[in-house]
Amino acid sequence: MREAITRELEEFIATLSEENQRRFNEGLQKALVESLFNQTVYSSVIEMFKEQENIERDLFANRQCLLRDLQGDPDLEEKLLKNDTRIMILLDELSERQQVCLYNLKVPGFRITKNGRDIELQMMILEFIKELKCIPYKNV
Repeated sequence: MREAITRELEEFIATLSEENQRRFNEGLQKALVESLFNQTVYSSVIEMFKEQENIERDLFANRQCLLRDLQGDPDLEEKLLKNDTRIMILLDELSERQQVCLYNLKVPGFRITKNGRDIELQMMILEFIKELKCIPYKNV
């Protein structure tokens, strides 16, 4: 099992740019493989993806309704900007909650940060976990 996860991780890393490949150093790779033996890590990541998709879908639908309702309103741009700012704050809060959860689960590479490069690495780690094929409890 460990070998299968390691192989999948190596294949995933091979698809990344050289710069991002370097960010997945040997220590991070080993720690990530080990963390995936905790079913809670995988289950939590999948639940987070589902929650985020639902929230984003709802926010988009609400924005579309607002846009439709504001047609012809002279303050359309200002009101949309205010709404979009609120959306960005909500998504930032969601991201921070996810970082806290994954940090508490001891997923390698996770900590609370607003640094774009760190978040990019965290997103790559999450994408790898989401796409894993060799998890025996995947359908949990």
